[in-house]
Amino acid sequence: LATCGTVFALATGLGIGRLGADNTLKSAIAVGAAFAPSSLGVSSQVLTAGQALNTPTGQLIIASSVVDDVLGLILLSLLEVLVKESPTALDWILPFLSSFGYLAVLGYLGVSWIPRVLQDHILPRIPESKRDWISFALLFFLLTAYLPLLDYSGASYLTGAFLAGLSFSQLPSVQTSYDNASREIMVWLMRIFFAATIGFQIPVRYFDDPSVLLSGAIFLIPVLAKLPLGLFVPRFQRDFPEDFPFDPYWRDVIITSLSMLCRGEFNFLVASYGLTVGLLSPNQYASVVFAVLVSCVCAPLALARVLLYYNAKAKSYMEGAHPVKQVGDTNFGTRPMFVAIQARTPVQWGLQERFQQELERAGLLLIDHRTWHTVGLNPVCITRIFAQDKNVRVKLQKCFFEGSSHTAATVVMQMIHTSTVGTDSIKGSPSFNDLAGYEQGEKDLEMGDASNHGGAATSSAAGSPLSSRKLSEHVSSLTDRGDAVVAESVRVDVAEEEEEAGETIEEEEVGKRTEEIRQVMIGCLGDDVEPSDYVIEVARQWENSAFEQGDEQIEEQTTP
Repeated sequence: LATCGTVFALATGLGIGRLGADNTLKSAIAVGAAFAPSSLGVSSQVLTAGQALNTPTGQLIIASSVVDDVLGLILLSLLEVLVKESPTALDWILPFLSSFGYLAVLGYLGVSWIPRVLQDHILPRIPESKRDWISFALLFFLLTAYLPLLDYSGASYLTGAFLAGLSFSQLPSVQTSYDNASREIMVWLMRIFFAATIGFQIPVRYFDDPSVLLSGAIFLIPVLAKLPLGLFVPRFQRDFPEDFPFDPYWRDVIITSLSMLCRGEFNFLVASYGLTVGLLSPNQYASVVFAVLVSCVCAPLALARVLLYYNAKAKSYMEGAHPVKQVGDTNFGTRPMFVAIQARTPVQWGLQERFQQELERAGLLLIDHRTWHTVGLNPVCITRIFAQDKNVRVKLQKCFFEGSSHTAATVVMQMIHTSTVGTDSIKGSPSFNDLAGYEQGEKDLEMGDASNHGGAATSSAAGSPLSSRKLSEHVSSLTDRGDAVVAESVRVDVAEEEEEAGETIEEEEVGKRTEEIRQVMIGCLGDDVEPSDYVIEVARQWENSAFEQGDEQIEEQTTP
């Protein structure tokens, strides 16, 4: 995903950069390099606000953006080679060798040996009152060693800053101290940094030139070159419920495409470097900056709107009602059973994929899948899954009138429709609007097909299951308004159903099923994991209190 995105944007920018008669190959390469990286900072903030960062798609986008930034750093190193008088073959190869070599060697040491030595042998010897300052000093020492090392060896010095931070990222005390000490000052440092390095270099005076604006509009093509990247996204949810409001695959495709369109600070830095060393003319630089500015504004806004739309759809589905199937000619019905799974396990490579595959084989349709991890050398992976069970259905009492396919809500709506009060006056009552699926019910009533429809109004009242309380409130509201004809016609039916309405589940059957699902999850961990190393809970629907408590623990233990 990251490699293809870099190649697409680089090739498109290079091709468009060569269109002008005075444009050289070097300037065209600089144009393509300026559009190649996507902004990890911009996309991650939008994904976090849209509650999508901890989903499989969100994790894929973050991983791709990190690799994308690494490739962008290599391109920046290649631009330094472009400005040399007579670069040799080694000059072109060295940025690739040094970048990937240091990432492999120093990256491995930064996630394994260095943090363990710091935590087990160095920090315990330091008094706790001075531990934070010593940690910062060690981080600064490692940073000052990595920056010149990578710069003089042909890689970007920014890669050295990344590797230095990586070496301390698994120490919870260091990260907490860093966040607490730098949160307020970092805001102003970032503002000053971007104002001095980027903000002051935006050529606003060139934006009144029609040729610059036209070139900037054409340069939006390299920005849009990453749009097809969403098609590389795997189908994380291979199957989903029939009444699910959208196809999760196309949601993931759109979110990924828009995320990879986000451009930000790195693009400005590359373009600024091109201008400084003479690879870009002032007009070219202004056109590139204009295109990047448009993408900085439009892509995050579009991504936020898409996330808001799909989150609302998913929330209405998980909190709403679901189709009820009648059992023969009886007044009993069944609806899908939903389970909530929460697991706290050791971190394992490919664990989430195994969870998904085995749960699907067990007959579950995954609707929502999220994961977090704690900070530390022995992190805990927190997984939350909401799924529909294809093999077990919830049994409902008294949700149909015997011998009829009508639910109680359908009959009430029919009586409202045929009453002498008039449909328009009743629609305005608050109690009528409280009925879930009002809009669909309104359409069905207007079509005169309320007795047979399977719309949201019917399934909502039955899936609640009967919503006897709402129906009673509705009857009372009608009585208060003087609509006695309708009230008296439905009061008897509601009163008869209220005593026995509700879900009746074979507790033993459900208990066996949830234990089966739990054993499936345990089987994914392997034989090497001890029972004391994991906690897996499977509950029917959402255990709100338990999960809220879990969320508080997650917020305390995980990285932002």
